[in-house]
Amino acid sequence: MKFIYILLFFASLVFANIAGIPNDYEIKGRFAPNKECVRCHLDIYMEFKQSKHKNTNILNNPIHKAMFKTNPLSKQNRYTCAKCHSPTSKNINDIAKGKKLLNNKNKEDTQGISCAYCHRIESIKQHNKEYKNIISKQKLRYFSKRKQILDSPFHDVNTTNQQFNNGNICLACHTQHTKEKNLVSKKNQMYCVFSNSNDKGENKNNNKQNCITCHMPQIEGSLSDRLDTATHAYHGFAGIGKDSFMLNKYVDMNISKSGDGFDITITNNSTHDLLLHPIRGLYLKVSIQKDGKTVKTFKTIEFKKETIQTKQKPLSWLECSLSYKNTIKPKQTKEYFFKYILSKNDIVTAKLLYKQIRDKIAKKAKLKKAKFMLFKEIKR
Repeated sequence: MKFIYILLFFASLVFANIAGIPNDYEIKGRFAPNKECVRCHLDIYMEFKQSKHKNTNILNNPIHKAMFKTNPLSKQNRYTCAKCHSPTSKNINDIAKGKKLLNNKNKEDTQGISCAYCHRIESIKQHNKEYKNIISKQKLRYFSKRKQILDSPFHDVNTTNQQFNNGNICLACHTQHTKEKNLVSKKNQMYCVFSNSNDKGENKNNNKQNCITCHMPQIEGSLSDRLDTATHAYHGFAGIGKDSFMLNKYVDMNISKSGDGFDITITNNSTHDLLLHPIRGLYLKVSIQKDGKTVKTFKTIEFKKETIQTKQKPLSWLECSLSYKNTIKPKQTKEYFFKYILSKNDIVTAKLLYKQIRDKIAKKAKLKKAKFMLFKEIKR
């Protein structure tokens, strides 16, 4: 029996060395590096590694890098996006002010929106016209929504933080490009996450449907190799352009005959605009098939953000590309009529497609045209 214990001890040391993790609890720097989480959360770590939260700044996101090059600040070598796009950076205060740049040689600069950063957000506070994440000073005390069943040997877990549990911690970064004083605004959504409205008309996340429940749904698999659970919160951060199968249930599409043609309706059941980011593209493509061949293709309908005042536009240096209209608002249904008399054996196909960057903006940023990605498809 003693031999088995010794064997298990050395096996744990080997695993730690393979993962590149030191066998101690000391956290050097402001935040634990992402690889520390491999100790217990391998599945979650692998999901996070492929996520946009991990690959979010100019060091690892080619679109973000190209977009920044179109910004006049880039000519001055002033990258001021790090507060949200690289919050664990070694020199975050100077970088956020445009005094320093991110550096690949600094491991902290490559962490993205790291595991430790998100799990240490204690609350959010308004600072002038922007919002600031308040980070817990306790390096080994992490907030979690899941009730703790087993004590972790590596960190404390706090499950009582309602700001964390209802997803409000996401809003400080996801409202940074709005000039409204209210944290969540009906008037100016921009990149803003528009959350649920209560009976008083106040807009707040709640525990039934919020950023976490939609974009980090529970999926099969244990949250830790030290604690066997049936499910865990998905840490790949589902979006309309990534793992969209997790989100397309919030959009209903229907095809129905109407006079000398047919109608297609799209209902947005989510709590924010169907398209949030101003450089993204959403498109409705409709076609008719008969006997296995396409006999009719209709003009593509493009969805864009609503036109807003110039001074409130995000990415204002791309003003010529940012005239937005025809978005689908929360809980809104839009109906589109297609004049075409359907005959026997005709099949109508309606596809809701997505582009990570619209063609006009891709051209301005000197990027290749993005490929269409299928978000949802129906046939009748």
